[in-house]
Amino acid sequence: MRLYLKKKSYFTLVEMFIVLSIVGVLFGMMMPAFAKAQTRAKYVRWLAFNAQNNRDPDTIINYNFEAIDFQTKIDGVYTPTLYNGALGCNIPGYDAASYNGILSTTVTNPRTAALNLPQWVPGGGRWMFLKNSLSFNGANSYVTIPGTKCINFEPATQDFTILMWVSFNTVKSVQCLFGKNNTLTGNSQYDMYLSTSLRSRVGNSSLTKNIPAILPSVWYNIALVNKAKAGVKMYVNGTLMTGGNTPALPVNYLAAQDLVLGASSNGVNARGVPRFSNWFSGFMDEFVMYNKALSDKEIMGHYRMGMP
Repeated sequence: MRLYLKKKSYFTLVEMFIVLSIVGVLFGMMMPAFAKAQTRAKYVRWLAFNAQNNRDPDTIINYNFEAIDFQTKIDGVYTPTLYNGALGCNIPGYDAASYNGILSTTVTNPRTAALNLPQWVPGGGRWMFLKNSLSFNGANSYVTIPGTKCINFEPATQDFTILMWVSFNTVKSVQCLFGKNNTLTGNSQYDMYLSTSLRSRVGNSSLTKNIPAILPSVWYNIALVNKAKAGVKMYVNGTLMTGGNTPALPVNYLAAQDLVLGASSNGVNARGVPRFSNWFSGFMDEFVMYNKALSDKEIMGHYRMGMP
């Protein structure tokens, strides 16, 4: 009787390469879908977090830059506006609509004014194709917030926090991100600007912090926290900046003046027309203001929730 052994079958080296190539191609085709799903998940998570901030009784302003078609009627004319979603604020006399941000420009010619307003960039925010942003041209575009009562802080006695996401077109010029009653030549109620490094003034305090080099076309989360009788803090990407000048205790520097995004205010000219300078050139896609001083942990939480 003969015994027949069954011959074993093996993959050849060529066949293995073919299989691996097919797997690699399939994996490469699926990677963009995985990346897109991950990006969408981050965006949805942030959107839920942002909505939660709207219900916070200490949130005064919350621009999430998602309502790109929102308009406000001003002097009988509908004007593009940043929608303030902070509907849960419980400060007495608070009206959320008073803190909608009016898209503005110094151009007075009606035919060209609209082209010089801050421009909406659908899908141009931190999460491409999902998050919107607002583009500032660095020459004459800005946003003004007409409500003053609830943001007219006395830095020596009131806590507040301001957070925002920005991306600079250029880092070679002085640019004001936001300011209230500021000229960059004297005191300021509160402001934040780029001048070789990020700087801020609150009352008579000048705050300069040592930070990593700011690069163009990169999204940054920037925060300013004022703790009454304790001082002012600055954060970049959730991290407390150290070094630089230690701020003196702020003094009373109140002014019933509009908060401006994208430029510094230089008062008015002889005809009473507002003057601006130090224009911001770049993009914003979130701006939040609280009637409280957030902790280091809370600032880092904001950054991580909004991190692209």
